[in-house]
Amino acid sequence: MKKWHIACIVILLLIVAFCIAFVYRSHLLENNNAVSVPSNLDDNTIDDLSNTQNHVADQPDITSKPNNDIEVKKYYSLNDSANIINQGFAAQEGDTIVYVDGYTGMLLATDSEFSNKRVYDGILNAKNVLLKGEWIYYINSSSNSLHKLKLDGTENITIADKDIAEAIVTDQFIYYIGKNNNIYQMDLDGLNVKQLNQEYCNNICFYNDKIYYINRNRNEIYRMNMDGSDQEKISQENLIGSFIIVNDFIYAVKSNCVLKMKTDGSVSDIFLNEKVAHINFDENYFYYTTNRSGSFIYNNYTLFRIDHGGKEKMQLSDNCRYINVLNASILGWVPKTYKTTDYFFSMKKGSTDIHELFDKNLNYNTLNLDKMNQFAAERFKEGMSPDEVVETVHGQINTFTSNPKTIQQAVIADIDMDGRTEMVITYTNIENSTWQHYLSVFALENNQFIEIAKSKTPDANFITIDVLDIMTGGNKEIIIMDDHYEYPAFSIFTYENQHLVEQDTNKLGLNGINQFVSFGADRNLIYHRVTDGFFSGSYYIWDGTQFVGSEDYLYDGR
Repeated sequence: MKKWHIACIVILLLIVAFCIAFVYRSHLLENNNAVSVPSNLDDNTIDDLSNTQNHVADQPDITSKPNNDIEVKKYYSLNDSANIINQGFAAQEGDTIVYVDGYTGMLLATDSEFSNKRVYDGILNAKNVLLKGEWIYYINSSSNSLHKLKLDGTENITIADKDIAEAIVTDQFIYYIGKNNNIYQMDLDGLNVKQLNQEYCNNICFYNDKIYYINRNRNEIYRMNMDGSDQEKISQENLIGSFIIVNDFIYAVKSNCVLKMKTDGSVSDIFLNEKVAHINFDENYFYYTTNRSGSFIYNNYTLFRIDHGGKEKMQLSDNCRYINVLNASILGWVPKTYKTTDYFFSMKKGSTDIHELFDKNLNYNTLNLDKMNQFAAERFKEGMSPDEVVETVHGQINTFTSNPKTIQQAVIADIDMDGRTEMVITYTNIENSTWQHYLSVFALENNQFIEIAKSKTPDANFITIDVLDIMTGGNKEIIIMDDHYEYPAFSIFTYENQHLVEQDTNKLGLNGINQFVSFGADRNLIYHRVTDGFFSGSYYIWDGTQFVGSEDYLYDGR
């Protein structure tokens, strides 16, 4: 072999050796610079949840690296998910608690002792409340829109305007259940939306770099990677309603029991042989509610706790449906139904002493009259007539309240037939922590809106207003009706000397079986269903003193 051949081979071998050494050195340096991050919860014992909620606060600042593992653990607590499946009405970071008042639906911030409170005006019935740094994240339960609110109340930003069922916020992303109940990921400002799956699902939960969720098509538990890849079924059981994850175990609520299974689905056993409605946990106990009636229609719920070994069961309250767990407190809430009243309380962890969270000083006025009059003044400057201004304000009435949900209905009419148009509104205020329902008449006086008449109405959602001269002669009457198609609640008000007076409909002669009710300018109809497809009732007209039946109403559609 020629010498120059040997020289080339030697040089080539030296180059290969140099490359191998360089790669090895680079790999070694990379390993030395890596950060080791513990799992969300230790396999054998649950962390103190005051540390879990800020899980890697003592880790080096590596948020500049797009690492889902780090950002999830830094900003996410397993109680985030557990609270959300319990309506998500409370959240805590440090000594600051944000919660939805169980009696009024108002959003408040307070300290850990519930002493100093800030009210966020106009934000009512929020759910999925999360507190992350200086931002409160919440879902508007009326519009299913996602918002973030500055803790000091200075900014309220809409992130997504519809279709949000659940949301979990991390350092860099928001994971949420959105359109078609699929799981999505987006940036904190609502941009760069990415769909992660195509399953109808709920109850999202993060654990060990995985997203766990219930596939509602099968009511089974699935999991996938944080980017939506490697979707797999892990539960061997179906008909699962909700679940939480504690100490590497899933606790899944079925219709008649609570199952305990490994997070990989390998082991499954009955943990609680009871019919459980909702479940949550802290570092020592599980908290769960059961329905005493055996049906989830009425709010007959009892709250229990049991230790992590399934022992030491204790009843804590005979009136609690949802449980939210904070750093040192448990909040319980049962919402009002037509058969029950609200109840809202707090309890220190490990204690059995319940403290009702009723603040009698909460108030909210639906209509901003100053804003309405400022708008009216601008319209007058544009040359509008008084009637045109009333009509324009009526068309934009929801812009003069911080929460449009508190306005049930608004119409315009000339009630006293004096040639000018009034505005009639049904709305709700919060006064001393109690919902008050009103019927009001607004009119222009000297180009300013004033409330010329006001009356309380029953506790109902009066969504229909008719202004008709049904008691012929004099002023028109105001008829308000609630949202029930059958057996609607309705009231008749007369307008006399700038006062609204509710009339006794029975004394007026409207005493038919009011399964169905219809008012008109000429005659009024009250009727009921005799049998399927067959209806009977009467038409009523005003005879000067009361309503009398003018003719029978019969309809046979059989």
